[in-house]
Amino acid sequence: MSAGSASSLAILALAGRRTAAIGLAPRTRTGFTVGPFAPRLQNAGAAATYRVLTTPHRTGASMRKIVVLGSGFAGYHAARTLEDALLSRSRVKLTLISDQSSFVFSPLLYNVASDELDPGHITTPLDEAFDASTEVLVARVERIDLARRVLVTDRGEVDFDYVILAPGTARDEQAFEGADRALTPDSVRRAVEIRDRLAGLFEFGDQSPWRFAVVGASTDGVEWCAELASAIEDVRARNPELDRPVEISLIETRDRVLADHSDEMSTIATRYLEHLGVRLHTGRQVVAWGDEGLRLDDGTAIDAAHVFHLAGRRGHTWVAEAGLPVDALGRLKVEATLQVEGHRRIYAVGDAAAVPGTSPRNAQVAMQAGRQAAQNLLADLVGRARRPFVYEDRGDFVTLGRANAALDLLGRAFEGRAAWLAYRLYFTALMPQAFQKALLLMDWIALRASRPDWDQRPAALESDALKTSPTDRTAK
Repeated sequence: MSAGSASSLAILALAGRRTAAIGLAPRTRTGFTVGPFAPRLQNAGAAATYRVLTTPHRTGASMRKIVVLGSGFAGYHAARTLEDALLSRSRVKLTLISDQSSFVFSPLLYNVASDELDPGHITTPLDEAFDASTEVLVARVERIDLARRVLVTDRGEVDFDYVILAPGTARDEQAFEGADRALTPDSVRRAVEIRDRLAGLFEFGDQSPWRFAVVGASTDGVEWCAELASAIEDVRARNPELDRPVEISLIETRDRVLADHSDEMSTIATRYLEHLGVRLHTGRQVVAWGDEGLRLDDGTAIDAAHVFHLAGRRGHTWVAEAGLPVDALGRLKVEATLQVEGHRRIYAVGDAAAVPGTSPRNAQVAMQAGRQAAQNLLADLVGRARRPFVYEDRGDFVTLGRANAALDLLGRAFEGRAAWLAYRLYFTALMPQAFQKALLLMDWIALRASRPDWDQRPAALESDALKTSPTDRTAK
C-alpha cells in the first residue's frame, strides 16, 4: 500500500468514527449517492456521544465564571477566543453550554440534505475542539434567572458572572397553518431525514409528479431551491427512465428573492432559479398548508406534497420571558459593543442578536461578532475599554446548485464556475480541523468525477440572458 493510500484510509477512518458518534441511521440505498470516498454511517441508532469536561479550577467567591451559551458559529468562535486568552488564568472558569454535542458547519447542511456531503464531514465534536480546562456541558437551557445570575438547564443550574448568549433562533411554527409539519434542514438530524426521504422518493416513489415548495427566499431558501433542483438533475442523469415532471415553487413575502442582498445578487439568483425551472411567487404570503397544498394570501393554490419551511425564524421564547429586551422577532437588542441593552455583563451574538448594520446575516457576521464579544468581555475583566463591533465585509456568497454560485465582492456581483470554486475553497478553509478540510475536498472531487455531463452544464447564464426575462425571450 502506498503512503498516499495509507493517509487516505487514515482520514476516512477518523471520519467514520465521527459519523458514527452522531448516532444516525445508516443509508443503504444506491441511487442517491455521495460518491466512492464518503464513508457510510455506522452504529445505527446509537445515542449521540459526548464527554463533559470538568474544569480543574478552584471554586470560590473570587472565581470569575464565564458562560458561553450556544455552539454555532458565533458561540463556537467566542468560546475559542476566550479559551485561548484564559488558558494561563487560574481564577477564571469557562463553560460552554450547547444543546448539541458537536459544532456543525451549518451552511453545508443543505449539501447533506441533498446527499452531496456526508454528515460526519461537517461536524466537530466539542470535546475535541476545546481544551480540558474548558467545561463543555451538553444541555438545553430552559430559562435565565437574571436576579441570581443563573442559567437553568435540563441538567441543572449553571451560575455565571458573565455570559455570551448565542443560542440561535427557532423556526416559527405559527407562521402559517401547517408550518409545524414542514421540513427544515436546520440540523444534522433533520438534514439526514430529508436526505433519506428524498432517496426513498427518487427510488421507490410512484409515477406521479414530484412537487416541492420552499417557503422563504432569503439565502437559505434560494440555496436549498437550487441545491434541490441540482440534486434532481443528477438523479435524472443517472436514471434516464425517471422522466416524470418536477415542480419546485419558491414563495417569498417580499418583492424579490435575496431581499437582504444587493439588487445584482437578486437578479442573478432570480434568472438562474428560473433557468432551473423554479416557479417564483414574490410578494405573496403562505396562509395554510393542507391536503390541497399551499394556499397563498391572494387565494392562489400551489399543489405541493413536500414543503420546506425556511422563513419565519424567531428568537427563543425563554429569552423574552427572562425580561431581556427583544425586537419584534424575539432577537436580543444589543449595543454597539454587543452587550445586551441595560445588562453590562450579558453579551448577545449570532442570529439571536439584533446587531445593527449586519445584513445579510451569515457565518461571517456570526464569527466576527463572536470574537468581538469575547474580546470585549476580556477587556472588561481587566478594566480596559470595550470596542464597538464593526462588520468587515469580506464578500458574500450564495451557492446556486452544484455548478454555479454568486459572489458579491467589493460592490460587484458575478456568477459562474469561478464563483463556485471560490465558494468551495472558502468554506473548506473555514473548517476547524485539517482532516475535515481534506474530507470536504475529497467529497467534492468525487462528486465532480461522478458527473460525466459536468462540462455540458451551464455554470452561468450569458450576460444577455440576464438582461431580459424568460417571457421577453419567448416573445422574441
